[in-house]
Amino acid sequence: MRSDYFCNTMKRIAWIALLFALFFALVYCTGKKSNPNTLLYKNWADTVRYVGMSACLQCHGNTHQSFLHTGMGESWGLASRKKSAAPPGLHAVIYNAAKNFYYKPYWRNDSTLAILEFRLKNGDTVYRRTQDIKYIVGSGQHTNSHIWSSNGYLYQAPLTFYTQQQVWDLPPGFEDDNSRWNRIISSECMNCHNMYPGFQFTSENKYQTVPGGIECERCHGPGALHVKGIQDGVLMDTAHGMDDRIVNPRKLSRDRQMDLCQRCHMQWITVLNEGKTYFDYKPGMYLRDVMNYFIPRVTNGQHTFRMAAHADQLKQSACYRNSQMTCLTCHNPHVSVLETPATVFDAACQRCHQEPKHQNPQSMAGKTCYSCHMPLSYASDIPHVQIHDHRIQIPGTASSGDTTHTFLRLECTTNDHPDALLMAKGYLTAYDGWARRSYLLDSAHAFLLKAGMDSLRNKQAWIWYHYLRKSYGEIRALCNSIPPEAWKDAYTSYRIGDAFFRAQQYSVAETYYRQAVKALPGKLEFSNQLGYDLALQNKTAAANQLFEQLLHDDPSFAAPYANLGLLSLGLNEADKAVSYFQSALALDPDQEVSLFYLATIYARQKKLLPARTLLLHLLELNPAHEPAKQLLQQLG
Repeated sequence: MRSDYFCNTMKRIAWIALLFALFFALVYCTGKKSNPNTLLYKNWADTVRYVGMSACLQCHGNTHQSFLHTGMGESWGLASRKKSAAPPGLHAVIYNAAKNFYYKPYWRNDSTLAILEFRLKNGDTVYRRTQDIKYIVGSGQHTNSHIWSSNGYLYQAPLTFYTQQQVWDLPPGFEDDNSRWNRIISSECMNCHNMYPGFQFTSENKYQTVPGGIECERCHGPGALHVKGIQDGVLMDTAHGMDDRIVNPRKLSRDRQMDLCQRCHMQWITVLNEGKTYFDYKPGMYLRDVMNYFIPRVTNGQHTFRMAAHADQLKQSACYRNSQMTCLTCHNPHVSVLETPATVFDAACQRCHQEPKHQNPQSMAGKTCYSCHMPLSYASDIPHVQIHDHRIQIPGTASSGDTTHTFLRLECTTNDHPDALLMAKGYLTAYDGWARRSYLLDSAHAFLLKAGMDSLRNKQAWIWYHYLRKSYGEIRALCNSIPPEAWKDAYTSYRIGDAFFRAQQYSVAETYYRQAVKALPGKLEFSNQLGYDLALQNKTAAANQLFEQLLHDDPSFAAPYANLGLLSLGLNEADKAVSYFQSALALDPDQEVSLFYLATIYARQKKLLPARTLLLHLLELNPAHEPAKQLLQQLG
């Protein structure tokens, strides 16, 4: 009796202990999942400094030397003949019919790369603008893009050299919507094409310092702890464990390895998490904890792969799905693909495919695995460029004759369970920055309905949606019960301000514009719009001061010149107004405000020919401009 009681009691204790063990294991595992970026590596800490590539080469000289010749190592540099992939004598004149501009690259004084923009009429040059190029982006394996600087604000020039076909042409996206000299180099652009710069976070595209290419710490994380440990003689036995002072990508789990590579090699539509920047991701982290990527899924999607979508293509391969392969299975990031023997890539395939697959080996002479199974194809987003399709395939299985496709959905590639608000932001970002397609806004609306409107961040997304829909009344109604200072996001404040501005409620708009400028003072368009709003309220001195400050910050910004011209015109200072309008048109010959008001001044001064010339050009740009029609009619 006592023995049975004792046995039963011990069984109960064992079961209780097991339940407690399971409970604690569940709590522990749940905790690990809810916070996957618990400090696995000490160099994730914000206090750990980046030390630069020069510190690495002291121990890793050979690796450093080979890395310099990779696409990453040559990703960015000062514009020079050595950096340029274009042959010295290869110049061209490129015409953009959409905006009626010509572009010509040339070397001035044999050391400065410049791009001339000009316009012809009846064979005569009626406009010209020259910009010196400061940086060249790209290793030259595929392209060289060109960057110019205006007081630290970086912009992409409207001309690219395409190496494979040895041609100059417009950059991607400039063909139909030529933004000329105004496409900003944002922190997102810089973040994948270079090492971390001295970025001015109060702006979108101003930099205090710019490095000369991707360096070691982009893939290994900040190196100060690792370098100090080595210098202090504190060595780690990496054969039996990891050195948690520095990230070794090969020792990361598969999903973290892929996140590291697809940080830049699966770019398309990106949504930052609230409060995060593009500089917050560090190697070894999960991307989803900093940002999320969205890729459009279409019918016949194999024909729409993009230049920087290698990881997405690879993940659709049977080879990837049926193995534990990663990018590092085939690629050594320290060695250029141009210097890697084909046998290295073939050997990676043969680790799994050991049996002979081809009946006639002689027919395969001179061919590689990837030449047939990863064929060269043209990227859908960049002209004149061929890349290997990383969707590993059996030749002949893709219907290469049909290149039509229909949009199906956006897929969040970094998060298996995105919530409704994240999906809505993905569609809003796609509409705002990828393609103005109504179905994208329709999908955003559907997800916003699921997300609701219970929190301020949900309301911010609704305001964004209404702004894109141009439903300004909805925005005013939505934010009437919320104090302006509650909105911390600069773009939300600006959109609300614009909604009130369009209703001619200028004093209310001013409050929100000021909130936007306070949050992002380096966003030039926000300050310019605030100045315009002040001018309409007859706060002339404050508006004038703001416009002058903008020209001091970035002398290439055309809008403040036009606004200063309007202020001078209102003060009957015609000569000053003429000077400002001419300065604006020297930067942007199609700026309608400057064209019209300069024409009115010339008309008053009886300079009829230049007045007519300006008005005719304005009506070519905007045939519905009624004041220009009336003034031209008055001139006879």
